[in-house]
Amino acid sequence: MQAIITGTSVTRRLATLLPAGLLITAVVASPAAAFWGDQGNQCCTDACVRREPVKGAAHDIYNYLENGRAANAMWPYPYVCPDRVWAHAPFDIMVANGWRRQNLLGAHHFDPQTGKLTRAGELKVEWILTQTPPSRRQVFVERSMNDDVTQNRIAQAQQFANGLPIEGGDTIVQDTYVRSPSRAAGMVDGERNSFIENRKPAVLPAGTTSTSSAASN
Repeated sequence: MQAIITGTSVTRRLATLLPAGLLITAVVASPAAAFWGDQGNQCCTDACVRREPVKGAAHDIYNYLENGRAANAMWPYPYVCPDRVWAHAPFDIMVANGWRRQNLLGAHHFDPQTGKLTRAGELKVEWILTQTPPSRRQVFVERSMNDDVTQNRIAQAQQFANGLPIEGGDTIVQDTYVRSPSRAAGMVDGERNSFIENRKPAVLPAGTTSTSSAASN
């Protein structure tokens, strides 16, 4: 029992329970770095895993004391790690939902008669596969009330995506319940033309130059 309470033996026992990198972090890291740094991710995979106890009834007291000491030495990691994971999860979900809407093909991207992609739909698929980050190059198709229509839209988008000269393997195309906010092209074009026709000319107001010259004199 004397070996447990000496400083040298405690360090040796801690080294046998924890990975070397995590042991160094626990000893030399500042409180701020230890709490907000990357050690939180490391402790979720290392320190939060319960170690195999020493076998035999004679070591029950040792295991009890050693487990308590190891938990105290790593505090608050065994308890903070799950909280961090749950705190990060909503942000990951929001980012994924945002990219799903950004990469969404609506009903107006498909021809209502043939079911094929319109020119706007083809341009949208090409943009998704070339302009978005590689990890986000996934195409979503708005789900129709008719399952056959939905499957045909997925097949059309998949066929067009696979035909593009883009590296990276086959594109993942799947349906989603998210609705694409759409408007008639005439409305969009009318707003654009109205903005262009009513914008003010990019010139200085009359008399600005002469006033500035007189003030400087």
